[in-house]
Amino acid sequence: MTDNKQLIPIVIDTSVFIHILNPQINEGRHIDILLARLASTHQLQIDKSGKIDLEYKKKLVETIKNMDEQRFEKYTLQFWILIK
Repeated sequence: MTDNKQLIPIVIDTSVFIHILNPQINEGRHIDILLARLASTHQLQIDKSGKIDLEYKKKLVETIKNMDEQRFEKYTLQFWILIK
C-alpha cells in the first residue's frame, strides 16, 4: 500500500487477463498476485484511439459475463476490466 493517492497509469496486455484463466500458465496464481499488488497503486489506461479498450471489450467482456460466479478470477477480471 502507498500513501500516494495518485494512481500510476498502466496498460496491461489482454493476454495477461486471458492467462489468469489458464492454470498451466498461471502457475502458483502468480498473475492473481501481480494484479492484486497493482490494484492499490495503478490505474488501467487505454489509448486515445480506443484500440486497447476495443480489444479488452472484444476479448474479455463476454468471457467475464459467461464465467461461473464461483470462480475468483471473475471478480479479478471484473475489477480490472469493468471497474478499474
